[in-house]
Amino acid sequence: MKALFLFTRAHLRNAGTVAAFAFAFIVVFAMASLIVRLAGVAVFAEYALYLTFGVAIRIMWYGIIGTVFARGLSIAITKGLAAQHLLYFGICLFVPFAVLATVALIPFAFNAQIGFGEIILSPFGLLAGLMLGATISAAGAVVELANVMRRRGQAIFAMLAPSIAQLMALAILKGIGLLTAPNLAALAAIIGFLALVGQYMLLRGEHGAVNALPASEEMALLKRFLVGHSKTMLFWVPPSLMMRALDKWYAADLLSVESFAALAVLVLLTQGTMHAGFSILSRVVLPRVYDLAGDGQSPEGLRAAHRITAKAGYLILIVGGIWAALLAQWGSWLLRLLFNDEIASHHVALIPFAIGATLMAYAGFQITHGHIGQNIKPFTKQRYGEAIAYAVGLVLFVPSYGVMGVGFSIIISSFVSITLSFGARSVILNSMAR
Repeated sequence: MKALFLFTRAHLRNAGTVAAFAFAFIVVFAMASLIVRLAGVAVFAEYALYLTFGVAIRIMWYGIIGTVFARGLSIAITKGLAAQHLLYFGICLFVPFAVLATVALIPFAFNAQIGFGEIILSPFGLLAGLMLGATISAAGAVVELANVMRRRGQAIFAMLAPSIAQLMALAILKGIGLLTAPNLAALAAIIGFLALVGQYMLLRGEHGAVNALPASEEMALLKRFLVGHSKTMLFWVPPSLMMRALDKWYAADLLSVESFAALAVLVLLTQGTMHAGFSILSRVVLPRVYDLAGDGQSPEGLRAAHRITAKAGYLILIVGGIWAALLAQWGSWLLRLLFNDEIASHHVALIPFAIGATLMAYAGFQITHGHIGQNIKPFTKQRYGEAIAYAVGLVLFVPSYGVMGVGFSIIISSFVSITLSFGARSVILNSMAR
């Protein structure tokens, strides 16, 4: 009876995680639709550009610390260093806000504006966009750590907080007649930051304050793991920026405001959907995978972790294929229903976007094999190969084919990525067999 209760409770928690991710994605998509309908395509295009700052900040910092601290938690607990681990996580969580604010003040000093094609960002807009990006990205790091700590309820709240903050800001600004992209970014950042502070305080509560200095050898072991893992992931920053932020900035310089808005919607509907599904899968699967992998000393545990990862990858392909087929059939109707005819006119590009997003999600998930084996270096070629292929595709196709050119580039990059990921995965599995 007890085993049945524990099994049921675990499944209910997983169902709650899935529901929370689904709700968060629906809110994000609803935000895009509401901004287009309430404020127009131009405001949405500018706001979408602010969100790319969040992606860039997550790539350069918060995605790294989220993964590294989540993977290092089991080591910290084993060595009795959980409180120190969370303290260092907090420092990494909040220091970037001061750094980004300082960077954003430079345009204020010169009263400079930053242009991306037809979209012009004011100094206030740049500051608001950077703060919103940092808030959303930092919340993602909290979600990752809270999930590994088995704090599912807190992970769900942290996951929903940025979406709810943006929705609240939209409602408030529309009500008082001040709905602009910079105002929306600024108010959402303030609300989200307050929620972030509360989330971190709750995380610290379980393990308390740092009361004594740890043993030097144990602390050195934890630091070596955190620093070593971070260095490898930092090496991946350039290709990741190319794939998820620099491409949007390049496209914004070449496309009209309406076309860039359409690009943002297509990315949300395809890559955003796959990322949401990928994240749901990670929250359900990765805690089990990391538990099986442990400290890497159990061959049976490592093999089981790799098997689960492989099956999860196949699931990504199946779900992504179904989603691509649905978009090919009803994508035009969906875009016209939720947005407008201008954005719906780009519906044909949904097909390459959806296929590419599915293949990229599958290839990206293969890195889990590297995390299991505590060796992600073999996947470096994959990241740089896909980024180079994508950059070449953008230069070749976007000037002539616009939004569809981005879709062509994604398809080319995805095939390169999936091919290289197989090679990297083989290196990890072969090293385990020896």
